[in-house]
Amino acid sequence: DGFNRDRIYHAGNQDQAEVILYNASLNEVQRLGTERYLRTKWFGEAPVTHILPPATALSVENSATFDLNGASQSVASLAIAPGASVRLNGGHLTITGSGGGAIVQGSLTGSGSVTNSGTLRLTGDAVFDLTGTFTNAGVLDLMTWSGTLPAGFVNKGIVLDRSAIRLNSFATSGASFSLRIHGFAGHHYQFQRSNDLAGAWQDIGPALAGAGAELEFTDPTGAGEPRRFYRIEIEP
Repeated sequence: DGFNRDRIYHAGNQDQAEVILYNASLNEVQRLGTERYLRTKWFGEAPVTHILPPATALSVENSATFDLNGASQSVASLAIAPGASVRLNGGHLTITGSGGGAIVQGSLTGSGSVTNSGTLRLTGDAVFDLTGTFTNAGVLDLMTWSGTLPAGFVNKGIVLDRSAIRLNSFATSGASFSLRIHGFAGHHYQFQRSNDLAGAWQDIGPALAGAGAELEFTDPTGAGEPRRFYRIEIEP
């Protein structure tokens, strides 16, 4: 009977319908989501629109889970760390802004729908698996993603996949070799060289940040070699 004694309005013995234990402190997003889940389940409250303010830059980290639990939520940007997840559970998620470097590396799953009218960037082994409609009316960046889009995908915007990575031009000047590609925002580009495709690759200079404009890379000694191979590594 001392379970609730940390509460201000303790009024005698109470029955506990459900107890959820966590192995880490909850952040504000996780706390609000948990409270909404319990109120909907045990008090029959209808799912609400906007658990969070619509301008929230939502970042789910450290193996955490953000559960919409049937709510409709707009966010300025969406970032999901590896091991973390967003679950729709009958809800609707709308991404409205670009979010700078916000990327989805974890999982976005469940029954419901997603609308992207800003920028949604999926990378690596991110899981995007929903039963419902995914509508892209903004920029969907899949250049470094290894997954497959859900069956309910409707495109009304721009999709950037690996075909967007292409050589614009190249030139030699004296002993130097240079090339140009388009650098997309949210990615970093590392120029590399090797004299043997089976050998090790060496970085040439620092990685360059994409900003929606052309990037130029130069190897000062490239034109003087009888054979040299190049590649550009893109992160994330």
